[in-house]
Amino acid sequence: MHAVCTIYGVLIDFDLSQASIHDIHYLKDVKSLYRNCIILGDKGYLSIDYQRDLFSSNQIKLEVPMRRNHKNYKPQAYIFRKSRK
Repeated sequence: MHAVCTIYGVLIDFDLSQASIHDIHYLKDVKSLYRNCIILGDKGYLSIDYQRDLFSSNQIKLEVPMRRNHKNYKPQAYIFRKSRK
């Protein structure tokens, strides 16, 4: 299940996909529905190419926490970690 909700937890949109389909494919749907916003995602959406595409096409900033073993690791900002949970 993929869901988009407000910072206050109000569900705006959702989609169901098979477990065998990678999470990143849901971003194609998000790209066509939203503009000028920040989306908080989990590590399943970690792809710099998709992040750049979303931003260049619709000014959507995708905030995803980095994995600890990445180069130049820095933890996600507290406000995003708190809101995402």
